[in-house]
Amino acid sequence: MIEFSKEHWEPRPFSRSLSWFREFVETAEGKPYDHGTHPHVGAPGGPCDALDDSRVLSIWLQWGSRLGKTFFGQAASMFYADTSPRPLMFATSDNKLALEVVQRTYKMIERCKPLRPQLLPPHRRKQSLVQFANCRMYVAWARSVSTLADKPVRVGHANEIDKWEHEKTSKEADPLKLFSDRFKEFPTHKKIYESTPTVKGHSRIERGRLASSNCQFYVPCPHCGRYQVLKMDRIEWDKDEGGRSDRDIARRTASYRCNNKQCSEKILDQHRIPMIRLGVWVPDGCKPIDKQARLAAERWSQEQSSPWAGWAAATWIKGTPRRDGPEAGYQLSSLYSLSLGWGDIAAEFVSSKPSPQDLRNFVNQWLSETWEITAKDQTWEQLGDRLISSIPPGIVPDGFTLLTIGCDQQDKKTVYVVDAWAPDYRSHTLAYGEVTTRDELIDLVFAKQYAMQNGIIELAISMGLFDSGFRASQIYDFCAKCGRQGIRILPCKGANVAMQTPFKVVTLGENTARPGAPLVHVDTITTQDWIESQLHTLRFAAGDPGSHSIYAASKSQHQDYLEQMLNETSVQETDSRNYSREKWQRISDTIPNDYRDAHRYSYVAMLLATQGRGVPDTTPAKSESRPQSPISKPAPTAVPQQQTPVRQQPKRTSGWQVAL
Repeated sequence: MIEFSKEHWEPRPFSRSLSWFREFVETAEGKPYDHGTHPHVGAPGGPCDALDDSRVLSIWLQWGSRLGKTFFGQAASMFYADTSPRPLMFATSDNKLALEVVQRTYKMIERCKPLRPQLLPPHRRKQSLVQFANCRMYVAWARSVSTLADKPVRVGHANEIDKWEHEKTSKEADPLKLFSDRFKEFPTHKKIYESTPTVKGHSRIERGRLASSNCQFYVPCPHCGRYQVLKMDRIEWDKDEGGRSDRDIARRTASYRCNNKQCSEKILDQHRIPMIRLGVWVPDGCKPIDKQARLAAERWSQEQSSPWAGWAAATWIKGTPRRDGPEAGYQLSSLYSLSLGWGDIAAEFVSSKPSPQDLRNFVNQWLSETWEITAKDQTWEQLGDRLISSIPPGIVPDGFTLLTIGCDQQDKKTVYVVDAWAPDYRSHTLAYGEVTTRDELIDLVFAKQYAMQNGIIELAISMGLFDSGFRASQIYDFCAKCGRQGIRILPCKGANVAMQTPFKVVTLGENTARPGAPLVHVDTITTQDWIESQLHTLRFAAGDPGSHSIYAASKSQHQDYLEQMLNETSVQETDSRNYSREKWQRISDTIPNDYRDAHRYSYVAMLLATQGRGVPDTTPAKSESRPQSPISKPAPTAVPQQQTPVRQQPKRTSGWQVAL
C-alpha cells in the first residue's frame, strides 16, 4: 500500500522546468535531455516558459512529426508529478497508441531519479493508470468515453488531437470537449494540446493555435544575422538538363537562401545546427530584434538566467502581441529538425510532389501546415480549356503505356471512364460514356483495342474497378464473369474513414453475399484529394507531372463530363453530438458526379496494376543544371522501374483476378 504523508501536500519551491528537464529527464532509449538537441523546447518564450507561467492554462503545439512534441508532454507530466503532485491525464486517439506511449513513459520514469522510487513494482503496474506515491496519471483515448469522463484533472496532455474520433453510436460530446471538461475543478490548471495538423477548417490543433499567442520560431542568418522564419520556398536545388527535379540531385545540391534582400546568401548544412540553436520564439503581432534575440538565446539556457516573466518583459521582441492571455501556441516545421539536412527536406518534397496523398503528408507532417483544398473558382469551360487535348478519341498518347477503367452503377445505366497512364501520375481520358447493360461493357469497351499515337501497337484495358455500393451482388457476379474471360475488374466500395493509403484489398467472409470474393476499399478522402490536385490545387497543365487531359472534342461535347468532374467539394460535417469530420458531397443536386467517381476508381485501378508505384519512368537520367525554387514548377520524381502490364489479347482464366 502506498502511504501519503503531510509533506506530499506541502508547497514546493519554484523549479524552472527547463532546469528540471536537463537534470532528471531521459528518453525511453536512455538518452539524457539535451537543450542542444531540443532548442525549440527551451528557447526564449517557448513551451518550457509557458509551462512555468502560472497565467498560461493551455499550450498548443502544432509541430511536424519527430520534433519532440509528445516527448515534451511526457516530460511536463513527470515534472509536475515530482515538483507539484496533482491529478494528471494522458489522452490520445486510440487504445493502441495510448499503450505504446504509456510503455515509453514508464521507461522514462524508471530513469528519472526523483520519480523512480515512487513507482509500483512492475507486476503491479497498470497500462490504464500510472500511479506514483504522491499522485496518479489517468490514461484515456478518444474512442472510449469512460476513460475521459468523471475524473478531476489538473494537468493534462492531449496527444495527436487532429486524429481524435469516437464511436458513431456514442451520445457523448466531442472527445476533446470531454477532455477539456476534466479541468473545471482547478482554476489554475495546465493543458497541453499537441498534434500534426490535417485539413484546413477541420484541424483542432490549428484552431487552438490561431486563438493563442501563435508563436513562430525565428533563427538568425549566419551571414547577416537577420532573424527569420524558415520557409520551404527558400530551399533551392539543381535540376537536370530538362529542367526537371530529381530526388537524388536535390539531396546532393540543396541549400537555403536568406530572405534578407540585402544578404540573399546561401545557408548550407554546416550552418543549420548553430543557427537553430540560437532561435527564439516570437508571438503573433511582434518582430524580433536581431541583437537582443541572439543575446537572449545565448543566455536563456544557462542555469543562472532569470525565470520567465511574460512577453511584456521579453527584451528580444518589438511590438505588442495580438493575444497575450492564458493560451500559448507554437508552430514548428521539420525545417528546424537537427537530424535533417536541406537535401533531406528537398528530396522528400520532390518525391512527394507528383502524388497528392504524399504531398498532403509532406504539408501536414513536414511543414506542419494544414492541407488546403482550393475553392471551386473555375467554370467547366475554363477547365475544358486546360484539359482538352489535340489527341483524337480512343488514341493513346505517346508515353502512355497502361490502360484502366472505372465503372459506377446507377439505376438504369452503368457509367464508365477509360484512362491511359504515363509516368509521374499523368492521366489521359481515352473514352467515357454510359451503357444500359453491363454486358455491353464487355462487348463495346473491354473488347476494344486502343491504338497508340505512333501507330505501332494497340493496348487493351489492363485493370478496372466497379463500384459495388449499388446492387452489390450483381456487381460481384459481373466481376467474376469478367475474370473468367480474362478481364481484370474488381468490385470496390468507398471508405469515408481515412486509411492512410488510397486502397485496401480484402476478401469477403463466409457470412457475406459472395464469400471469398475480393473487394477493394477505396479511401474517399485520399482519392478526392488526388482529383482536386489535378483540377484545382496545383493548376496543372496537360503534360505536367500529375496532370490530366482528355481527348479532342468541342467543349460543348465534353460539358457533361467537365461539369461532373467539378461537382464535388469537401465540407465539415457536424452531427448532433457536435462532432465534426471531413466529408465529400455534391455541389449541385441537379448535376451528377458519376464520371468523377469513375475516374477515381480508374486511378486506384492504376495503383493496383502497378502495385501502388505508378507507371515506371523509363526516361534516361540527365545531368545537373541551374538551381531553381521548388515552387517555380511542379516537380516530378523518378519511379522504380518495373514491367509495364500491357495486354495484347485477353487470356482466359477461371475465377477472381487480384492484381496484387
